[in-house]
Amino acid sequence: MERESFIITLTGPSQSGKSLVMRKIQYLESALQKEGINFLPKIVPKYTTRLYRSEESSLMKQGKDVDVISVPKLPDNCDLIYQTYGVLYGIATEDLKAILNQKKIPIIIINDIRAVEELKKEFPGRVLSLFLFRKIPELEDFKEEAKNRGNVTENEIRSRYEKAIAIYRVFIENIALFDRILLNAKEYGEEELERVNTIIDIQLSNLIKETIKGNIIRKGPIKKAPRVFVIAGNAASGKDEIVRAILTMGKLQARVIPKFTMRNQEPNDGNEMICQSRLRRAVIEDAELRCQ
Repeated sequence: MERESFIITLTGPSQSGKSLVMRKIQYLESALQKEGINFLPKIVPKYTTRLYRSEESSLMKQGKDVDVISVPKLPDNCDLIYQTYGVLYGIATEDLKAILNQKKIPIIIINDIRAVEELKKEFPGRVLSLFLFRKIPELEDFKEEAKNRGNVTENEIRSRYEKAIAIYRVFIENIALFDRILLNAKEYGEEELERVNTIIDIQLSNLIKETIKGNIIRKGPIKKAPRVFVIAGNAASGKDEIVRAILTMGKLQARVIPKFTMRNQEPNDGNEMICQSRLRRAVIEDAELRCQ
């Protein structure tokens, strides 16, 4: 019996071929349909605060899908948020639920360990997480990539390379989080993208077939004991910044417990602070309700 719809996540350092694999999965739809396998992949673009790259702009002009939507500020309904290379990325899990309800397969590029883990918790048993490996990042490759992407300075190239090495180590240290590793060692030309008999196609085809049969994806949610974190520090030590980061990046996992205070409301106070004026207003509203 075929399993219910599932999500495919693609993760890997720069130069690992995530965009190529995403397009390869799209092309596999018709090939699997010929084998009688109902496979309906759908690229889910992430919102991002960075500008479109030149290669993305070129694809969009050709009417092709890209995996990002450039915005000055992430929409409020984004509840799965992460940051990489100093740029914010966001996804609305409600959008994923809607696609799954249509019996389609969302495909998302997620370059963050915590985000993959959160997605597995939000959709237990329904996330096929794939790690792409090509080779250890090399500086010369980033320089060559910058020529194709455009809008990349020398400092950005060096920064991306150094961060890629750090991210690569994080991925390797957390490799058990992924369901499978894809070996994507070959560079493919444009004429090979629509072929469905390359080494990467065979890997993907076998993975998708086995997942549809109900194999591969681990059953049950990832379980971790809940913890309470106390943020302490002197004035101007960055406590408020940490709280704001939690409220932004940890919407699916973390909860900030508000505290009461007798001081007045300040412009930067959020919902984590119940100030004297808010407390007084709440008491008045409660009293009015009791009198009705």
